[in-house]
Amino acid sequence: MNYLNDPERERILSLAHHAETLAEVEQATVELHRWVSQHPEDLGIRDAFEPLSHRRDFLQAEARLSKQPYQTEDANTSTIARQETTPRS
Repeated sequence: MNYLNDPERERILSLAHHAETLAEVEQATVELHRWVSQHPEDLGIRDAFEPLSHRRDFLQAEARLSKQPYQTEDANTSTIARQETTPRS
């Protein structure tokens, strides 16, 4: 069966393509799983899972890093310096 012009399929691919937050990535992933379970012969749509997975990994890493103290490489010593989270008195 040809699903290329199916409006529901296009909606799901648009969700996957435009997902920018973890909630949007999860919603698009759920919708993709639903579509694949209902249309297992539509192999082409499965390609949308990989970029969603990468985006989820990136967003989760970004969220973890935003909770960590800032890290940067010191150009003079080539060591990692942590920014203090509380100012010195």
